[in-house]
Amino acid sequence: MNVYPVTPIGVQEVVSAVAGVCANRDAHKRCGLAPPHFVIRLDAGNGQTTVTRFIAETFAQNGLRRFGGLDLFLEYTLDGTLPQMRQVFADIDACAVYTNGFEGVVAVDITALSEYVEEEQAAFFLEGIEKVGRSATVILYTGAAPSRGLSSLVERFKSAARSVCDIRPGAYTPEELARIAERQLDKYSVALEGYEELHGALCDVMRARGCRTVKHAAAVVEAAVKAADFSHFVPALSAAQLKSAFADVFAHEKEEAR
Repeated sequence: MNVYPVTPIGVQEVVSAVAGVCANRDAHKRCGLAPPHFVIRLDAGNGQTTVTRFIAETFAQNGLRRFGGLDLFLEYTLDGTLPQMRQVFADIDACAVYTNGFEGVVAVDITALSEYVEEEQAAFFLEGIEKVGRSATVILYTGAAPSRGLSSLVERFKSAARSVCDIRPGAYTPEELARIAERQLDKYSVALEGYEELHGALCDVMRARGCRTVKHAAAVVEAAVKAADFSHFVPALSAAQLKSAFADVFAHEKEEAR
């Protein structure tokens, strides 16, 4: 039976792709067939780390690839400069334990490379990431709307790699962002009082504020935590307190009550 860690919210395309890999668990675990690499069209601050952790933990728990170091995954954001790129690949090499290459998952946000696809950086990156991919599972994040040049660079990576899952997650819905916010509140040890009403209020806030990203949800959570009741040992948040924090969103309710 396949084992899954906590499933990310709102990136069903990623979850389905990983489930497809798990469907061939025996081929990967017993025969040593390497799992695919990933290209994911997801912006920074919109769940990249959550997705990376989900892939790495799922692969580890199901024995889909070898993990030879202290870390299941490494995560980097390129700024497009050659010195930083050299530093990134040197760091990946340094994380290898008793092998010539890091064994695990390596995630790289390459959005900034869109301005350098015709320069030395592009060739240097492709050579370096191809080497990394010989011992690790590579995840490339391109941003939700990569430029034509960056898309061309990705195609060159896909041509050189053995197997690549190219994933375009859909936009988060207000309901998904509300659920993400609830998980974040739980991490802050804030109890949710009257869940159904509170969930509905969170959805209303996400919708009214035009929230589209995990960053937007995090801003809502910050305001919600400040509005919580701290009079007890465990802080608690109710729908009434959330509505008080976002009075502009729920102003119509007060007018209707008059």
